[in-house]
Amino acid sequence: MVNRCKAAGVQIYIDAVINHMAGVDSGTGRGTGGSYYDTRAMSFPSVPFGPNDFGQQCSTASGNIENYGDANQVRNCRLLGLLDLAGGDEYVRGKIADFFNDMLDIGIDGLKMADIFMKHQTQLTHLQSFGSSWGMLASGDALVFVDNHDNQRGHGGGGNVITYKNSKAYKMAVIFMLSWPYGVPRVMSSYDFHEDSTGPPSGSPGNSGLCNNGWICEHRWRQISNMVAWRNSAGSSGVENWWSNGNNQIAYSRGSSSFIAINKGDGSMYADLKTGLPSGTYCDIISGSLENGQCTGTTITVGSDSKANIQIDGNSDDPIVAFHIGSRVGGGGPSAPGNTPAQPPPSVTVPAPAGTQRTIVFIKKTTAVGQDMFLRGGCGARCELPITYLPKAGTAFTAYNAWARGDTKLSWTGAESGQGTHEGVAARGSPMAWTSSSTSSTNYDPENTYGDHYWMWDVMMDCSNTNGGYFEIKGYLNGQWESDISQTQCTGQPSAGPQSSNHVAR
Repeated sequence: MVNRCKAAGVQIYIDAVINHMAGVDSGTGRGTGGSYYDTRAMSFPSVPFGPNDFGQQCSTASGNIENYGDANQVRNCRLLGLLDLAGGDEYVRGKIADFFNDMLDIGIDGLKMADIFMKHQTQLTHLQSFGSSWGMLASGDALVFVDNHDNQRGHGGGGNVITYKNSKAYKMAVIFMLSWPYGVPRVMSSYDFHEDSTGPPSGSPGNSGLCNNGWICEHRWRQISNMVAWRNSAGSSGVENWWSNGNNQIAYSRGSSSFIAINKGDGSMYADLKTGLPSGTYCDIISGSLENGQCTGTTITVGSDSKANIQIDGNSDDPIVAFHIGSRVGGGGPSAPGNTPAQPPPSVTVPAPAGTQRTIVFIKKTTAVGQDMFLRGGCGARCELPITYLPKAGTAFTAYNAWARGDTKLSWTGAESGQGTHEGVAARGSPMAWTSSSTSSTNYDPENTYGDHYWMWDVMMDCSNTNGGYFEIKGYLNGQWESDISQTQCTGQPSAGPQSSNHVAR
């Protein structure tokens, strides 16, 4: 699952329960992973945990927390009858650390420790040194979400939260979270429940991948899933072109790539707003999707002044308009779904260089952890160019070298059959390496004389298949094509190259 999610650009954070094991009255049985347990004997042989690994300091007759206002009970007694692990014991802490390390080896991106308030402060220092916390965490350190499995059911602090049961408000909240440039957003995927103790639905073997039988699958709702591409398109850009009428109607762009307008009021919203995006026709990804070059929802026209007329009925089910550079009707790369393949460039008089030539491409793009840049291209819609990679030394380029194995052609169609993988994640084209010009960086490459955030592609290319030495390329980042460019006809010597909405290189 982790590998499949990472291949789709989805990060995995686990909710780690390290305070306790199963309920003392659960008896014998097997966990979801198949391990045997006997709670009355306090026996968990697969860990292994035994009677000496659980707390023995509770002052209540039941052994459970009976007064949540008593700190000693909260820290020493069982939460709802769940066998309380002795967090002060070195062996127990070692087993918890082993579990964390196993999860990291699998490839998770982070973790949340649940019920940590049940532990003594001195025990917590063995796991993490906590200092005073004032204000908000730095954006890169914050995991943000609208709801989780606990607060959906009224557990924990914070009062009532919005859930899928109030779908209109919930979609608006999640969409705003995904559009705002703060934190690492986590989208919920739930199942329907009416009591807080209701367990998840189950199905017969092989009945997977379906959102039925009680599964809610908020992550697959069009309005939410389409916002992931919106956020990826926005990248690290901040909020620009802010607009508000002071009556629960707002709009803003993220740089020149993404725009959103939200109407939380009861009335209608009519406004001519600056979007920050180039002129063109865009598909509103809330009311529909861009499929086969056509928008299944409402289209928005952005003028040469970057303005668009935005109309939103506050009483509609989805009072939001959102679009981004990747949802421009007719935009994108040659092999992207719904895009028109690039026409072969016009012929030029300069003959192609003979044999192979070292070819280096740099693309400057500030990215986040977990984002990887690939290159796609050729000398037209179908032309492939033979290449041989020049491997890079150092652990910082492990992924680049792994994905480069078996990649023998630059093409528009993505990874080749048999091309290498990295940690189970397949390539999405010809890999590029994040490089820096700083000699103190582990990503230093002497060919980079420009700075940080320069993705580099370094190959020997058979130039005899190019069009007079010219070829076209486009970046491909986590499943999203780089936007089209407005390139004029090349000038200079030895001759003029082709004009294209892709990058033209020689």
